[in-house]
This record gives sequence, C-alpha cells and structure tokens, in this order.
Amino acid sequence: MKVVIRAVGPSLEVNHQPLPGRLLNPTLELYNKGSLVYSNDDWIASPQRAQIQASGLAPKDIREPAIIATLPQGPYTAIIRGKNNTAGIAL
Repeated sequence: MKVVIRAVGPSLEVNHQPLPGRLLNPTLELYNKGSLVYSNDDWIASPQRAQIQASGLAPKDIREPAIIATLPQGPYTAIIRGKNNTAGIAL
C-alpha cells in the first residue's frame, strides 16, 4: 500500500492566524514493530522531494516533514518530535 505521512506544525492556523504553541520544526519517524523504517526532517530536503510534490500532498511549510512509501501490511507507528527536543502542538 502506498502512503504519504506528513507532520504539520509550523503551518497550523486558526482563523488564518498562526496557532499559538505550534511546533515550529517537527521531525517525523515511521516505525514497524519497533524498528525505524523511514525518517524525515524537512520534506524539501528529502530524497523523496519529487515524489512528495507529485503526490499533491506536499506540506505548506518547508520545515514540515513528509514520507512517501509503499508498505507491506502490518502495524506501523508514526512519531512526531520537535527538532532538538523542542515542544509544541503538531498533527
């Protein structure tokens, strides 16, 4: 199954205003049964950049991470972290 997984932080808005407390520089990790499968910091610097853009699902902010992958069936966990252990709100 082909999936696009994104983390949204810097572009979070309420009524077209930046959300206070949003995570300004998220990172994204994808795990399968405890093993790291993929990770990304800024989608724009990803080796998958062209595929992410072509999907039509590229994040609005270049600091937001995205992963595009074809995955076999199974349990996966996506984890959003703040770069350099920063904290904030992210989806």
